[in-house]
Amino acid sequence: MKRPPIFDYFVRHWRGELSLPISYWINGSLLGIGFLLLFHLIGEVTSQWELRPTAITMLGLMTAFVLVTIWSTVGILRSASRHAERGGSAAWAVTAQVVTCLSAISFVARLGTEIGPQMREFAAIAFNYDSLERVNATLSPDGKSLALQGTIGTGSYEYVQQILSSAPDVRTIVLDSQGGRLREAEHLAALVRERGLDTYVEGQCVSACTYLFLAGGDRAATPNARIGFHSPSFAGNSDHQASLTRMLTYYRTAGISEPFLERVRNTKSPQMWHPSRAELIDNGVLTRVSLGGETTTLASKIRSRSEFELAYRSIPMIRAMDKRFPGTIEQASDAAWTQYQSGASDADINAAARRIVADIYPKLLATSDDAGLESFLNLLLRQLSAAQELGPTACGLFLESKLDGTKVFAPELIQEELDWGLAQLEASPPARAAVAGALFDQALKPVAVAIGPSMLEVVAAPDKFANEPERRCNSTLAFYQAVAEQPPSERAILLRGLFQSRD
Repeated sequence: MKRPPIFDYFVRHWRGELSLPISYWINGSLLGIGFLLLFHLIGEVTSQWELRPTAITMLGLMTAFVLVTIWSTVGILRSASRHAERGGSAAWAVTAQVVTCLSAISFVARLGTEIGPQMREFAAIAFNYDSLERVNATLSPDGKSLALQGTIGTGSYEYVQQILSSAPDVRTIVLDSQGGRLREAEHLAALVRERGLDTYVEGQCVSACTYLFLAGGDRAATPNARIGFHSPSFAGNSDHQASLTRMLTYYRTAGISEPFLERVRNTKSPQMWHPSRAELIDNGVLTRVSLGGETTTLASKIRSRSEFELAYRSIPMIRAMDKRFPGTIEQASDAAWTQYQSGASDADINAAARRIVADIYPKLLATSDDAGLESFLNLLLRQLSAAQELGPTACGLFLESKLDGTKVFAPELIQEELDWGLAQLEASPPARAAVAGALFDQALKPVAVAIGPSMLEVVAAPDKFANEPERRCNSTLAFYQAVAEQPPSERAILLRGLFQSRD
């Protein structure tokens, strides 16, 4: 059976039977240029494909490139070794061998550091063994939000699309992801835009996750949410220029400023840049700052009252409260479960439990020593100032024990409160005589003069000003600042009088 001419051509080159010019220039240089153009063309064609078919295509192309390169290199070297015998220039033959050997060494190096890792990554994706797991999606009980957690691995787009197709009431995508596959994130972002959904972050949204976040109409995050950016990466490719260009173009169309984009460009993976809240707002990444708990994500983690109780028992502060004041955990669990069953938001569920905890504070303060009261005053001033910086609404919620500090306060401020609470709960209550009314009134006079009658009226009857959070916040902060400025002896009287038991 006669073999096809093209087969004979490949065999003759492999054996070195073709002339050196044909082997070197046609089967070497020209074929290499052809592959470069083919890679570029395939990259353009597959840019809108889903990740798995793209991986299959690129794996096939790269496999062909490796095999053809080996075939080309061997054929050129064999042809060059016979070039002088055919009457050709020995110098030209040696030059071709040297250049080809250097190219082969470079190819082997690239095979180990670039081509090989890329092929392994493409193979893992193509055969469904992606090292990055598919994102986990949980629909809220009311059907209005979809929480996406974890890495955005292969299949994430198809998975989320299927869920959204049967959940027409979803309005918000809640993100908590460390990123993942850029192609999956691109398709998910297009889905978010197509559905006109909002995006929301309480935990973290970094790397490819920012594609989804920026696709939201309303883009909200809590002050403690971590939104992070860096240039893209792929196994064996530290440059990844095409993906970087595509990423920056996407961010640019989302309205991100050029200085912000330059910072993203210069943040190489695996480094991560977490812009400040002001930078996120000024550059249009955030459309607003959330105080947390807007959706019902707790339903994806807790299914029964007993699970609330287990969760609270795992918190050292609440466990210590329950030891000192038995029944605290049961009451908090009951309060949270009642809100949960009514379909309330995370904020309302947590606020219900927080009110039970907040009722413990007056009991602790009534039995704290002077050092404990001083520490609490300093803590209160710092928290009030932090809440005031977030705006009147946040400060008003804080004064009503409805603000979730873990979502908005700096970690060190949260830790300071935990440390104070544990110290007071574990200490033996000191014997403390009640402060006489006349003594307290005398110590209060300089404070009243400092803040004026208008603010003093608000402090004395805060419930009357419940609808004026800014006035209430300013007055309360001014009052405690004035207390802090009093001489130590007078300050001790004021703190004892303010926080002593009213039973």
